[in-house]
Amino acid sequence: MKALGRATASAALAALALALLPAAGLLAAGTAAAAPTATVGAAAEGGPRTDWPVTGVQCGWDVRTTPPTVRQGSRGATVREAQCLLDFWGVPVSWSDAEAEGAFGEATADATRRFQRQRGLTPDGIVGAETWAQLRMGPF
Repeated sequence: MKALGRATASAALAALALALLPAAGLLAAGTAAAAPTATVGAAAEGGPRTDWPVTGVQCGWDVRTTPPTVRQGSRGATVREAQCLLDFWGVPVSWSDAEAEGAFGEATADATRRFQRQRGLTPDGIVGAETWAQLRMGPF
């Protein structure tokens, strides 16, 4: 049997986890998951959202199908969502003392460009509609 490359193996494992873990009830809010469709509600203070209005991969910080564009200088839950999904797809943000989770700095821009190159997108370091589509749905 032919050995899978690291990226292909990671994607295969991610797809398997997405298929099996929700059925076993093992996913908690704030984890990347294939989420069921539901209505949009208010986010819990200090934590990820627990209502799931989109179907696809999400972490729970911003559950809109296509969140607004985020770029260097952006802050908040939407940035945390992008950072979590980059990590989920095997392109982790290399944190520095100057960049905290939820703050879009150079490390997040670099990770975004790496992800965009892997997916054949223009590597501009901005998480816009096309990048969100890849982060949300990915290659299953």
